[in-house]
Amino acid sequence: MRALASHAKHYGTVPNAAPLNAANFLGPKEQRTARMSDLLSKVLLTQRSQFLHKIGIIEEMVSDLGRDFRFAVENLTVGGSAKPATEWQVIDAAHYDLNTCLRETIVLLKSFFVVLEADQVIAFQRAVHAQSQASEPPSSLGDRLGRTRRMAAVSGK
Repeated sequence: MRALASHAKHYGTVPNAAPLNAANFLGPKEQRTARMSDLLSKVLLTQRSQFLHKIGIIEEMVSDLGRDFRFAVENLTVGGSAKPATEWQVIDAAHYDLNTCLRETIVLLKSFFVVLEADQVIAFQRAVHAQSQASEPPSSLGDRLGRTRRMAAVSGK
């Protein structure tokens, strides 16, 4: 996504981008963000700005959803959750909304490829490669969960 935004800013290659639809999200924060995105797209943003804004919104949503997902999983695995059913609802909603973000990203990428000029393909490929090299590999959830933690009390054997 960062390479896509960078290329769009540098070369001016910007496809049409529909605003996010709040009905496609489960989380209240994501629905509110989508409604705000829709409002800004109708009132304030140009076509170019809409595309770049949508990329930024999706990146922000994915980051927030990932954090919420990890926090809920950690609460469940450590046994620190007073309401496990609520944590599972958070996980379910985050999964659904992350999937929606993925699908929106695929649409953005396909739209971008439609307008990408042939002489810009190599430059975009280099930007994607540079972004993938610059990204830090995410730490494994298994690594974090495997650390020594307090154990939840479990009755039985």
